[in-house]
Amino acid sequence: MGTPRDRTRVSDDAILVAVVRVSRRRGPAFTLAEVGREVGLSAARLVQRFGSRRGLILAAMRYWGAMSLSVVETLGKAARPLDAYLRLIQASASSYRTMRPADSFAWFFLATSEPQLHRWYRDYLGRLEDATAELLEAAVAAGELRSLDTATMASRLTAVQLGRMALASVRGEPNGVAAVVADAVADMVELLAPYSRSNLIVR
Repeated sequence: MGTPRDRTRVSDDAILVAVVRVSRRRGPAFTLAEVGREVGLSAARLVQRFGSRRGLILAAMRYWGAMSLSVVETLGKAARPLDAYLRLIQASASSYRTMRPADSFAWFFLATSEPQLHRWYRDYLGRLEDATAELLEAAVAAGELRSLDTATMASRLTAVQLGRMALASVRGEPNGVAAVVADAVADMVELLAPYSRSNLIVR
């Protein structure tokens, strides 16, 4: 149970990281008490900080989205941006080893069924596709890819990742999100292969 000093000692970022961590185990069905245990705060304190469970979820999604966009933008500055991008997605699978595809897709359903979350998610996906298109342009400049319609390809890459998760959720595939991410990377490599100037197989 948290002490009165916890409200100032535990940062908002630490709480939002805890939400992401708990949601990887539980999906959006997590409770405030579960998040509170991660950071030493009571559920009541979390409500005081974020207004409600819904407010905490929205703050966590914004935090996660900002981090994701920052990573893609940073990778665009790498010597081999496309290689770095694919390797990072592949490596990220390990952080989802305890998460089921249905739990991940539940986040998508939540983000598209609640108006305020939907507005945020629609904006986030647009910004993610823009950042991915810029990364692909950097990959063309770096000699990794031949010239291509980067905006269209960015949209297709996003669709592959979301589509793989939706399909695995509907099918009830038991292998977890990590396996779905690996399949998505393989599909992305296949999409990019006709434009590739180098080996895109991620090992």
